Amino acid sequence: MYKRQFVYGGDNSRAVGTVYAKTFVYEGLAPYFTFVEGNDNDYYINFDKTLIGDAEELVIPDTYNRLPVTNVYRSTDLSETNLKRVQMGANMQSFSAGLFENCARLEEVILSESCETIAADAFNGCVSLKQLTNIRSVKEISPRAFKGCTALESVDLSAAESIGSSAFENCTALTQVTFGNRLVTVEDRAFYGCRSLESAKFQSLSAGPTVGEYYFRLGEYVFAECSALQSVQLPNFLTDSRWRGAIIGAHAFENCTALELIYLDYRRTLIREYAFAGCGSLAEVEGTRWIDVIGDYAFENCSSLTELVLDKSVETGENSFSGCDNLQITYGD
Repeated sequence: MYKRQFVYGGDNSRAVGTVYAKTFVYEGLAPYFTFVEGNDNDYYINFDKTLIGDAEELVIPDTYNRLPVTNVYRSTDLSETNLKRVQMGANMQSFSAGLFENCARLEEVILSESCETIAADAFNGCVSLKQLTNIRSVKEISPRAFKGCTALESVDLSAAESIGSSAFENCTALTQVTFGNRLVTVEDRAFYGCRSLESAKFQSLSAGPTVGEYYFRLGEYVFAECSALQSVQLPNFLTDSRWRGAIIGAHAFENCTALELIYLDYRRTLIREYAFAGCGSLAEVEGTRWIDVIGDYAFENCSSLTELVLDKSVETGENSFSGCDNLQITYGD
């Protein structure tokens, strides 16, 4: 059984695959995409660069045939189009992986407030992308969603619950990121190489995850090579006693050469190997009494670190403080 497919624009009937369907004009907009009737009283949109042509702006309607337009996918590579601005319809919930990947001219994207997920590679390599509207409503940022968006300067992730691997890797102009109170996991290399980012402040968590071990997790290399990063504040867990603590992944802040201050919460913290290696400006770490594990070379060459107070039960790895020549460690009860 074929789905009905409606070609957007034109006055005549035409063949679409093996289905003949009448074409429509929608409020005078150009024929940039086709409509496909879904299974849930909604419509999907299919982008095709042969339909988009030389268009610089794309506006996706809220509804079609009185039904919501909820999804977008592509049938061809859109990287060679001239798109500069895309506005999603109000009912848009998701779109396909790699939808606008390597669209080098794309500057502005207006998301729907209904959109909860940014698909993998959706805007990967969009080097001109500078303005994102309504991203603060998105709950899940998939892997490599904005990787290499070198013009992106700020992003509001207030609703995000998870940020996928390499999601913002090498966003070299990114200076400000707003994190919300439901963020549980930031995967490997999520902000790797964001050399303009100055701070990472995670909000107090409002509730525990629906699954998992009640740990806040930062993945491997998550902020590594963020050379302008000066301060890091991990979330506060006091609002929900089920939280067990935080895990800071291997190499998480490696070579963050401007990092001076870290705030840890008063709950157990596990610091993996090389987590802060090469952070030569790191002078103060608050909340160290609640660190349970410090991995191998975790603070290697943190030459500005002069004092730490650790619990006597802390587990340290091989050369956890190698190169910390000015450091004095006090062990408390």
